[in-house]
Amino acid sequence: MRRFFRILLAGSLCFSLVGSAGCESLQRKFTRKSKTQKERPDPVIRFQDYSKSMKPSERYDKHYLMFKYWSDDLLEALSASRLNFKEIRRASSGSLTEMRTLHESLPQGLVERFLPFLKEREDIDHVCQETVTPAQVDSLRRRIESQARAVHRDFAPDKVRDQLDASAAEEPAKEEPVPGEPAAQAP
Repeated sequence: MRRFFRILLAGSLCFSLVGSAGCESLQRKFTRKSKTQKERPDPVIRFQDYSKSMKPSERYDKHYLMFKYWSDDLLEALSASRLNFKEIRRASSGSLTEMRTLHESLPQGLVERFLPFLKEREDIDHVCQETVTPAQVDSLRRRIESQARAVHRDFAPDKVRDQLDASAAEEPAKEEPVPGEPAAQAP
């Protein structure tokens, strides 16, 4: 019996020691906190446009893929069972922005051929920025799909790569000043 009480006493003593130490959150609650908060350093962020250092064909590839992504996203938003107008507007404006970038990056000979596609996408964007009715969804989806096929057929990166590289070879290379550095002056 004495042995039982000793074991019970030792067990309760261990339990009370562990209990008095408390859990970590309890210890943290009763420790002193510094009066002044340590200031977190603000990160310095300098955005740089790396697309300027890319070849024109690589830049066109990048923006073509982004245009395709936004067009697919717009088609997906229009195909959803419940229309999400915010998603439709966002995807439409993203698609139009990338299409304008494609238009700017094309050489002069292709710009005139690309212009009707851009005008049509601006019309589609105008409809999408307003509230799209369920009756308009099917016609919008067909217009977007046919336009995407036509752009892919005529202006896919592999079809215009030679003309992009040829126009880049004709233009003299311009050096852009790096932000934060003084610009070099011409003699």
